[in-house]
Amino acid sequence: MATLNKEKLSPVLGKLVSGLYIVSLKSGDKEAGFLASWVQQAGFEPPMLTIAFNKERSSHLELLKESKNAVVNIMAKENSKTMSAFFKAPPEQGSIFDELDTKSAENGVPVLNDSLGYLECSYKDE
Repeated sequence: MATLNKEKLSPVLGKLVSGLYIVSLKSGDKEAGFLASWVQQAGFEPPMLTIAFNKERSSHLELLKESKNAVVNIMAKENSKTMSAFFKAPPEQGSIFDELDTKSAENGVPVLNDSLGYLECSYKDE
């Protein structure tokens, strides 16, 4: 097995596009949010995204399938206080968004006001 050369590998890995994303979901009274492991553009016409997240959070996928709506909040490193809310288990009562500064997107899903920007999305299962 070859030894990794960190001096050569680090500059290359540093060129990979990455970001910080919180995906917001809402269906009826139920709200949820999670830190997305990976978000990437998947198409231009129509515009599409691919979102990956932990398979242990299947309840989020079920909520997305139920509501068909989501918001991808694009976060900055400076948003660490907001993002930290999504590193722990959701509250037993209420919503994870109750303690955060939010507004509703046109599709009714919470938007984090301190995000750099956001994308309203609709789920399509193919």
